[in-house]
Amino acid sequence: MEHKTGIETSSVTKEKPSTNSPYPTIKFDNVSNASFYKEHASSEKEGVLKTAAESAGLQNTIDLDLIWSDYFGPKTSVLEIGAGEGRVISGLLSKKFEGPIFAIERQPAFVSLLEKKYASNRQVQIIKGSILDEPLPTVDVALWLFAGISEFNPEEQVIALKKLAEHCSFLIVDTPLLGSLVNGEWKGQFAEYKAGDSTLSFYVPTHAQMEGYCKLTPFCLQTRQDYETATGRKRALYVLSKGKDFPLPDSKKSAFQQTF
Repeated sequence: MEHKTGIETSSVTKEKPSTNSPYPTIKFDNVSNASFYKEHASSEKEGVLKTAAESAGLQNTIDLDLIWSDYFGPKTSVLEIGAGEGRVISGLLSKKFEGPIFAIERQPAFVSLLEKKYASNRQVQIIKGSILDEPLPTVDVALWLFAGISEFNPEEQVIALKKLAEHCSFLIVDTPLLGSLVNGEWKGQFAEYKAGDSTLSFYVPTHAQMEGYCKLTPFCLQTRQDYETATGRKRALYVLSKGKDFPLPDSKKSAFQQTF
Protein backbone atom coordinates (compact mmCIF):
# COMPACT_ATOMS: atom_id res chain seq x y z
CA MET A 1 0.00 0.00 0.00
CA GLU A 2 1.31 3.43 -0.87
CA HIS A 3 1.41 5.87 2.03
CA LYS A 4 0.75 9.52 1.35
CA THR A 5 2.96 11.71 3.44
CA GLY A 6 1.62 15.16 2.62
CA ILE A 7 5.07 16.73 2.37
CA GLU A 8 5.30 20.11 0.68
CA THR A 9 8.28 19.96 -1.61
CA SER A 10 8.47 23.74 -1.55
CA SER A 11 9.61 23.53 2.07
CA VAL A 12 12.87 21.82 1.18
CA THR A 13 15.79 22.75 -1.00
CA LYS A 14 15.28 21.70 -4.61
CA GLU A 15 17.80 19.29 -6.06
CA LYS A 16 18.78 19.28 -9.69
CA PRO A 17 17.72 16.07 -11.44
CA SER A 18 20.59 13.96 -12.67
CA THR A 19 20.84 12.82 -16.27
CA ASN A 20 24.49 11.76 -16.17
CA SER A 21 24.29 8.74 -13.88
CA PRO A 22 21.48 6.36 -14.85
CA TYR A 23 21.61 3.11 -12.89
CA PRO A 24 23.15 0.94 -15.65
CA THR A 25 26.30 3.09 -15.69
CA ILE A 26 27.09 2.59 -12.00
CA LYS A 27 30.23 0.46 -11.98
CA PHE A 28 31.02 0.30 -8.25
CA ASP A 29 29.68 -1.50 -5.22
CA ASN A 30 30.33 -1.33 -1.51
CA VAL A 31 32.93 -4.08 -1.71
CA SER A 32 34.99 -2.17 -4.28
CA ASN A 33 35.17 0.80 -1.90
CA ALA A 34 36.99 -1.35 0.65
CA SER A 35 40.37 -0.74 -1.01
CA PHE A 36 40.16 2.95 -0.14
CA TYR A 37 39.75 2.25 3.57
CA LYS A 38 42.31 -0.52 3.50
CA GLU A 39 44.85 2.09 2.40
CA HIS A 40 43.76 4.98 4.61
CA ALA A 41 42.06 3.58 7.73
CA SER A 42 43.93 3.09 11.01
CA SER A 43 43.23 0.53 13.71
CA GLU A 44 45.12 2.61 16.27
CA LYS A 45 43.64 6.11 16.11
CA GLU A 46 41.01 8.29 14.49
CA GLY A 47 42.17 9.73 11.21
CA VAL A 48 40.62 9.69 7.75
CA LEU A 49 36.99 9.90 8.90
CA LYS A 50 37.68 12.43 11.64
CA THR A 51 39.31 14.69 9.05
CA ALA A 52 36.39 14.18 6.67
CA ALA A 53 33.86 14.93 9.41
CA GLU A 54 35.70 18.12 10.35
CA SER A 55 35.71 19.20 6.71
CA ALA A 56 31.99 18.44 6.42
CA GLY A 57 31.21 20.29 9.65
CA LEU A 58 29.84 17.15 11.34
CA GLN A 59 32.46 16.57 14.03
CA ASN A 60 30.20 18.38 16.51
CA THR A 61 27.41 15.84 15.71
CA ILE A 62 24.92 18.47 14.57
CA ASP A 63 23.11 15.67 12.72
CA LEU A 64 22.58 13.81 15.97
CA ASP A 65 21.50 17.00 17.75
CA LEU A 66 18.70 17.58 15.23
CA ILE A 67 17.05 14.23 15.92
CA TRP A 68 18.00 13.75 19.55
CA SER A 69 14.93 14.93 21.45
CA ASP A 70 12.43 13.13 19.26
CA TYR A 71 13.85 9.69 18.66
CA PHE A 72 15.92 8.83 21.72
CA GLY A 73 14.37 7.88 25.04
CA PRO A 74 15.64 6.02 28.11
CA LYS A 75 14.92 2.60 26.60
CA THR A 76 15.56 3.30 22.93
CA SER A 77 17.70 0.76 21.12
CA VAL A 78 19.91 1.97 18.27
CA LEU A 79 21.67 0.44 15.29
CA GLU A 80 24.32 2.52 13.53
CA ILE A 81 25.22 1.49 10.00
CA GLY A 82 28.85 2.10 9.13
CA ALA A 83 30.23 3.06 12.54
CA GLY A 84 33.63 4.07 11.13
CA GLU A 85 35.83 5.61 13.82
CA GLY A 86 33.00 5.99 16.34
CA ARG A 87 31.80 9.56 15.78
CA VAL A 88 28.13 8.73 16.36
CA ILE A 89 28.74 6.20 19.14
CA SER A 90 30.79 8.75 21.07
CA GLY A 91 28.13 11.37 20.35
CA LEU A 92 25.43 9.16 21.85
CA LEU A 93 27.52 8.39 24.91
CA SER A 94 28.40 12.06 25.43
CA LYS A 95 24.66 12.78 25.59
CA LYS A 96 24.32 10.22 28.39
CA PHE A 97 22.31 7.90 26.17
CA GLU A 98 21.52 4.76 28.19
CA GLY A 99 20.03 2.39 25.62
CA PRO A 100 21.82 -0.42 23.81
CA ILE A 101 23.97 0.64 20.86
CA PHE A 102 24.62 -1.82 18.05
CA ALA A 103 27.14 -0.65 15.48
CA ILE A 104 27.90 -2.52 12.28
CA GLU A 105 31.18 -1.93 10.41
CA ARG A 106 32.80 -3.94 7.65
CA GLN A 107 36.29 -2.43 7.50
CA PRO A 108 38.68 -4.50 9.67
CA ALA A 109 40.81 -1.51 10.76
CA PHE A 110 37.74 0.40 11.95
CA VAL A 111 36.37 -2.69 13.70
CA SER A 112 39.65 -3.08 15.58
CA LEU A 113 39.65 0.61 16.53
CA LEU A 114 36.02 0.48 17.72
CA GLU A 115 36.60 -2.66 19.78
CA LYS A 116 39.51 -0.96 21.54
CA LYS A 117 37.65 2.32 22.13
CA TYR A 118 34.54 0.73 23.60
CA ALA A 119 35.97 -2.45 25.11
CA SER A 120 34.91 -1.49 28.63
CA ASN A 121 31.44 -0.30 27.65
CA ARG A 122 28.86 -3.08 27.79
CA GLN A 123 26.32 -0.74 26.25
CA VAL A 124 28.08 -0.88 22.87
CA GLN A 125 28.15 -3.99 20.70
CA ILE A 126 30.25 -3.96 17.52
CA ILE A 127 29.05 -6.13 14.65
CA LYS A 128 31.78 -7.01 12.15
CA GLY A 129 30.61 -7.26 8.57
CA SER A 130 28.40 -5.69 5.92
CA ILE A 131 24.81 -4.65 6.39
CA LEU A 132 24.08 -6.60 3.22
CA ASP A 133 25.36 -9.88 4.66
CA GLU A 134 25.26 -9.94 8.45
CA PRO A 135 22.26 -10.76 10.68
CA LEU A 136 20.94 -7.57 12.27
CA PRO A 137 19.39 -6.93 15.69
CA THR A 138 15.87 -5.57 15.93
CA VAL A 139 15.96 -1.99 17.24
CA ASP A 140 13.83 1.10 17.61
CA VAL A 141 15.99 3.44 15.53
CA ALA A 142 18.57 2.80 12.83
CA LEU A 143 21.02 5.56 11.93
CA TRP A 144 22.66 5.82 8.51
CA LEU A 145 24.45 9.14 8.89
CA PHE A 146 27.36 10.97 7.25
CA ALA A 147 26.15 9.97 3.75
CA GLY A 148 26.89 6.32 4.46
CA ILE A 149 24.15 5.26 2.07
CA SER A 150 26.04 6.88 -0.82
CA GLU A 151 28.88 4.35 -0.59
CA PHE A 152 26.45 1.75 -1.91
CA ASN A 153 25.19 1.66 -5.48
CA PRO A 154 21.44 2.14 -6.09
CA GLU A 155 20.63 -1.56 -6.21
CA GLU A 156 22.49 -2.11 -2.93
CA GLN A 157 20.68 0.84 -1.37
CA VAL A 158 17.32 -0.80 -2.07
CA ILE A 159 18.51 -4.17 -0.75
CA ALA A 160 19.78 -2.52 2.44
CA LEU A 161 16.55 -0.58 3.00
CA LYS A 162 14.44 -3.70 2.54
CA LYS A 163 16.57 -5.49 5.12
CA LEU A 164 16.50 -2.61 7.57
CA ALA A 165 12.71 -2.41 7.32
CA GLU A 166 12.64 -5.85 8.95
CA HIS A 167 14.72 -4.68 11.89
CA CYS A 168 13.79 -1.12 12.88
CA SER A 169 10.79 1.15 13.43
CA PHE A 170 12.55 4.30 12.28
CA LEU A 171 15.45 4.76 9.88
CA ILE A 172 17.23 8.12 9.69
CA VAL A 173 19.36 8.73 6.61
CA ASP A 174 21.72 11.65 6.00
CA THR A 175 22.80 12.79 2.55
CA PRO A 176 24.53 15.88 1.18
CA LEU A 177 22.46 18.07 -1.11
CA LEU A 178 23.66 17.71 -4.66
CA GLY A 179 24.14 21.44 -5.21
CA SER A 180 26.54 21.71 -2.26
CA LEU A 181 28.97 18.89 -3.09
CA VAL A 182 32.59 20.02 -3.27
CA ASN A 183 34.90 17.02 -2.78
CA GLY A 184 35.74 14.60 -5.54
CA GLU A 185 34.90 14.51 -9.22
CA TRP A 186 31.11 14.70 -9.59
CA LYS A 187 28.97 13.63 -12.53
CA GLY A 188 25.36 14.09 -11.51
CA GLN A 189 24.78 11.93 -8.46
CA PHE A 190 27.89 9.86 -8.98
CA ALA A 191 31.33 10.85 -7.68
CA GLU A 192 34.83 9.53 -7.23
CA TYR A 193 37.23 10.75 -4.57
CA LYS A 194 40.83 9.76 -5.20
CA ALA A 195 43.55 9.68 -2.56
CA GLY A 196 46.84 7.88 -2.86
CA ASP A 197 46.41 4.74 -4.94
CA SER A 198 42.74 4.18 -4.18
CA THR A 199 39.35 5.61 -5.06
CA LEU A 200 36.17 6.01 -3.03
CA SER A 201 32.97 6.00 -5.11
CA PHE A 202 29.62 7.54 -4.17
CA TYR A 203 26.06 7.59 -5.43
CA VAL A 204 23.81 10.13 -3.67
CA PRO A 205 20.08 9.38 -3.94
CA THR A 206 17.79 12.31 -4.72
CA HIS A 207 14.61 13.16 -2.87
CA ALA A 208 12.58 11.51 -5.64
CA GLN A 209 14.66 8.36 -5.37
CA MET A 210 14.19 8.20 -1.62
CA GLU A 211 10.45 8.36 -2.24
CA GLY A 212 10.84 5.65 -4.86
CA TYR A 213 12.80 3.46 -2.48
CA CYS A 214 9.94 3.67 0.00
CA LYS A 215 7.53 2.30 -2.61
CA LEU A 216 9.79 -0.74 -2.90
CA THR A 217 10.00 -1.29 0.87
CA PRO A 218 7.67 -1.18 3.90
CA PHE A 219 9.04 2.27 4.75
CA CYS A 220 7.13 5.53 4.47
CA LEU A 221 9.03 8.79 4.01
CA GLN A 222 7.71 10.85 6.89
CA THR A 223 9.95 13.88 6.97
CA ARG A 224 12.99 15.52 5.52
CA GLN A 225 14.90 18.32 7.20
CA ASP A 226 17.52 20.33 5.38
CA TYR A 227 20.31 21.78 7.47
CA GLU A 228 23.65 23.52 7.17
CA THR A 229 26.77 22.40 8.98
CA ALA A 230 29.42 24.47 10.74
CA THR A 231 31.47 24.57 7.53
CA GLY A 232 28.55 25.68 5.38
CA ARG A 233 27.76 22.29 3.84
CA LYS A 234 24.09 21.74 3.05
CA ARG A 235 22.64 18.37 3.91
CA ALA A 236 19.33 16.57 4.38
CA LEU A 237 18.05 14.21 7.06
CA TYR A 238 15.36 11.79 5.89
CA VAL A 239 13.17 10.07 8.49
CA LEU A 240 11.63 6.83 7.30
CA SER A 241 9.12 4.81 9.29
CA LYS A 242 6.93 1.83 8.64
CA GLY A 243 3.82 3.80 7.75
CA LYS A 244 0.77 4.24 9.90
CA ASP A 245 1.83 1.61 12.41
CA PHE A 246 4.67 3.91 13.48
CA PRO A 247 3.26 7.47 13.47
CA LEU A 248 5.53 10.48 13.79
CA PRO A 249 5.96 11.48 17.46
CA ASP A 250 3.89 14.54 18.44
CA SER A 251 7.07 16.48 19.20
CA LYS A 252 8.17 16.07 15.59
CA LYS A 253 5.21 18.12 14.41
CA SER A 254 7.01 21.20 15.66
CA ALA A 255 10.66 20.18 15.33
CA PHE A 256 10.30 18.72 11.84
CA GLN A 257 7.54 20.91 10.48
CA GLN A 258 8.71 20.26 6.91
CA THR A 259 6.01 17.74 6.11
CA PHE A 260 6.23 16.49 2.59
